[in-house]
Amino acid sequence: YALRRVYSLLEDKHHDLLDNAVESIAELNNRIGKELAKIEDINLEEIENRLWVYKKLRRKYGPTTEDVLANFKKWSEEIRIVEKTIEILENAERERQRLESELRDLALQISEKRKGAARKIVKAISEHLQDLNMNARIDFSFYEKTMARNGIDEVELVGSTLSDGPLYPLRKIASGGELSRLMLALELSMASTDVLVYDEIDAGIGGVTAVKLAQKLSELSKKHQVIVVTHLPQIALKADKHLSLRRIGDTGRVIELDEKGRIEEIERMFGGKEVIEIIGDLSNGKEK
Repeated sequence: YALRRVYSLLEDKHHDLLDNAVESIAELNNRIGKELAKIEDINLEEIENRLWVYKKLRRKYGPTTEDVLANFKKWSEEIRIVEKTIEILENAERERQRLESELRDLALQISEKRKGAARKIVKAISEHLQDLNMNARIDFSFYEKTMARNGIDEVELVGSTLSDGPLYPLRKIASGGELSRLMLALELSMASTDVLVYDEIDAGIGGVTAVKLAQKLSELSKKHQVIVVTHLPQIALKADKHLSLRRIGDTGRVIELDEKGRIEEIERMFGGKEVIEIIGDLSNGKEK
């Protein structure tokens, strides 16, 4: 009624303005009703809890609401960066596991090749040991270790000075001479260095075994520079060069022997001219 009365009092040119005002009021009333409906769905306790949280946030991260929102934005970005970093780390861990698996497969292949090569070397060494009249056995023991740049194998040279004895690390059971001859057999099978030096390789042997040892050293010297410290004339006879170590007073001297000096030294190593003459007499007597 009041609206119709106002409508009748206005001039015609103001009727549109009034209509628009009425429509705006109706729209505003509708929106207010919706907001009130939302508020009615929230109980008083929940509202108080939210207000308490807002106050707590302002005290800790404020003092203003703008400060709280700015901190929220900053920390949201930091969380995004952390999550991205975690994703990168997880991808890196998956790649590490993939590479580790691939490396282990390769390490196992290398290990099999090593074991195959070891079997061939052991066979060759055994043949050389028989030639040297040694009843020793030699083998390679493989132990798996944590993967390193050279694979997963820990390899140890083991053997026995008896043909049927248990195998132990060679460094624990072989004497100096035995170890030298074992190493000679190993070098004959797989020598890779240019210069080989043997000391006491003739310890505890003589006769035919010494001759065979000299032949092996001569064979090895065709591909390598071999230096041997020996007291056996059988070995000295096979050498290309003969150096004599002599002690003069408190000092020692190394002398390279010429052909004459070499003959004299080898005679001395055999026991002197008398021994050689005796051997010659025995040989002549045998021929007669």
